[in-house]
Amino acid sequence: MSDPQQTPDAETGSAPLKPSWNARVRGWTGSAVRSTPARVLGLLGAFVAVTTAVVWLATQWIQREPLIEHVELAEALEFLDAGEVEMARDRAAKLFAHGGAPETDLPGALFIFGAALAHDARVTDDTDQQRRLQMMASRYLEEAHRRGWPAGRETEGLVKLSRSLYESGRYAKALPYLREGLQREGDHQIEQQRLLVEAYVRDDAGNHAAMLALYQRAMELLRRAIELDRHHEAPSRIASYLIGVCMAGLGDADAALAQFARTASADQNTPEGLAAGLEEAEGYLSKGRDESALEAFRRLLQRAGSPETFSNPWVSLDGFRKRIEGAFQVLLERREFELAVDLTRTMSPLVPDETSVRLRADALFELGDCQGAMEEYSLAINRIPQGPITLEAMVQIANCHRRLAQNDEARGTIKQT
Repeated sequence: MSDPQQTPDAETGSAPLKPSWNARVRGWTGSAVRSTPARVLGLLGAFVAVTTAVVWLATQWIQREPLIEHVELAEALEFLDAGEVEMARDRAAKLFAHGGAPETDLPGALFIFGAALAHDARVTDDTDQQRRLQMMASRYLEEAHRRGWPAGRETEGLVKLSRSLYESGRYAKALPYLREGLQREGDHQIEQQRLLVEAYVRDDAGNHAAMLALYQRAMELLRRAIELDRHHEAPSRIASYLIGVCMAGLGDADAALAQFARTASADQNTPEGLAAGLEEAEGYLSKGRDESALEAFRRLLQRAGSPETFSNPWVSLDGFRKRIEGAFQVLLERREFELAVDLTRTMSPLVPDETSVRLRADALFELGDCQGAMEEYSLAINRIPQGPITLEAMVQIANCHRRLAQNDEARGTIKQT
């Protein structure tokens, strides 16, 4: 067997590209995105721990020096169950390096390495590093699966393996393990069903006919999840939202819009309700129902909260803001200037004030309200005295003066830029 701290057959690649906002509005083909800010210290700690284990184990593997004590697999697994991940990793490394360790202990050590790396991925907020760590974890867990899970860990192993494959963006490869996991009884089934559905939705490797079949199968599983969740808790909310995603994927925009509207109404103040509300508002916009879209965006932004409290697994804060600004641009292009102005008045606090003020000034300028536009541009300049927004605002103020035939004032403004 090769050096155990080298991930078997390390795979490279990137997660599937996500569609732009315009593609979502026009074609209803968007998928959920996740993003969180980086926590550098936690990431470095996890990386150092993994690196230290690699160096230590490589030395032991080459030298094969006798260890002071023989470490039992059961002890290492107990540490893992207790949340003592570093202790479990250390015991597993010693177990792996011990020349006299039973062959049956090796899958257990691989299982622990994989579980520890998956834990490292969960405690970092760097999304790229999360994916890399989950990919490494999946390699250890796949090898443990090939050799045979530790006794009593078969279901847990399948759950960890399928999740690590899913979280690393290898959706097609996760599918058979998710299906295998669903054949086993346990509390994991609803979660596995959700991941299976999302993996179907996100995997774009097949042809069009195959993808349509996957969407149909996904909806069957989602409806089954709703039946199992008799108390209408998180699984039902997730399923309700994803049914709308599947309907959109099948090209039934009307059914998808109705489903998103129901979910947004029934599950207000939940991550799924918020994500569905965004899809609902964009759906109205894609159909040219601009006033309905504005009302939906108003409801959505009232419930979205502040940047400090915003947390949603289906859409990141940055993605949410971009889609709101995208809706504003659509209204501007359609010359619905009053609706665009109204939308900017609902953006705060989720969208920064300096952004909403600048957008409102742009809409007022297009509307022909030069006096109102100048007031808003001046407000934007006062909030951010330096930067590209200031220069842009000054140029627009000069343009407003020109429209009002105030040429001296226009020249004076340009001289200040």
